Amino acid sequence: MVMQSKVNTISYPQGGGGNWLWHLLWKLENNAAGKNSIPVNFHDHAEYTKSKNFIVTHYPVAEKVYVFLSRNVFDTYLNFWIKARYGDSRWTNFATALDIDQILELTNETLWRFGPDFYERYIKHIDLEYSNIFLNPAHFVDQLFSLLDQLSIEYTPDRKLVLAAIKNYIPTCISPQEHIGNYDSLGWLGWCHALCLQNRIELPASFRNGGIDQIKEFFKTHNDYFVDKTLPYTIIR
Repeated sequence: MVMQSKVNTISYPQGGGGNWLWHLLWKLENNAAGKNSIPVNFHDHAEYTKSKNFIVTHYPVAEKVYVFLSRNVFDTYLNFWIKARYGDSRWTNFATALDIDQILELTNETLWRFGPDFYERYIKHIDLEYSNIFLNPAHFVDQLFSLLDQLSIEYTPDRKLVLAAIKNYIPTCISPQEHIGNYDSLGWLGWCHALCLQNRIELPASFRNGGIDQIKEFFKTHNDYFVDKTLPYTIIR
């Protein structure tokens, strides 16, 4: 009887770099350089081979799940918006929707990331800290190797390989500094709308039908508040 090797589960929300990590795990297990292009995302399994020792998913069903994320959810929210909703051909309906409908969908996404389900699923216990990719890459390598050792995964502990993969990943991410306070950014408008709903800021009666320009002008009157509320959710880099 052939024993099947255990497949470990890593969970992450959309925009959280899971497909990049999954490909990186394959590189370490096979001591392979892999591709070092700078794509919009790493979703293509044929182009970016994935580890067979892991399932990296938004929807885990395993009893034991390892979480890859940080509390800086504004950054991963922006990645979700650009890299998943615009950058993945499975979501063409989003890209062609009216601006107001995109804003409302992004509002719902933001509210979910602020909510109790997201906290319980991801934030409550983080095993691999996403923000270290930007703030402390060497510590990210330590955390990753520690997790692989804990799970008894056979791999080559090549720090240079991981650091090169990080250097390749960072330019694919959306810069929060380009969107905070930018009222031409639909991602910022959706985020601000969610902050209004969460913090009971009364919206104009004409919000839904008043046009994007009216929405922008209203949000601009609360700019300092929105920026102050957002900075704790952002990786400053």
